[in-house]
Amino acid sequence: MYRERSWSFAGMMSTGGLSVESLLKLREEYAMSEVRVLVGTRKGAFVLTSDGTRERWDIRGPHFGGWEIYHLKGSPADPNRLYA
Repeated sequence: MYRERSWSFAGMMSTGGLSVESLLKLREEYAMSEVRVLVGTRKGAFVLTSDGTRERWDIRGPHFGGWEIYHLKGSPADPNRLYA
């Protein structure tokens, strides 16, 4: 049976669990490379993308211009395919 485990960087450092180098490698390994938010509006669909830091966002759209989009889903097989 799968058991979910939680941990924190601060907890490991206080117990001497990992070195700073190991923690930095873990952080890089699990960092997000890109974030994509799919937004449906009364004026169409929009795709917002950003890198893992989420400091700057790029907005593409409107897709399906003039249509009211209530639900929007990206394809897991092809990231450029949208279902509305």
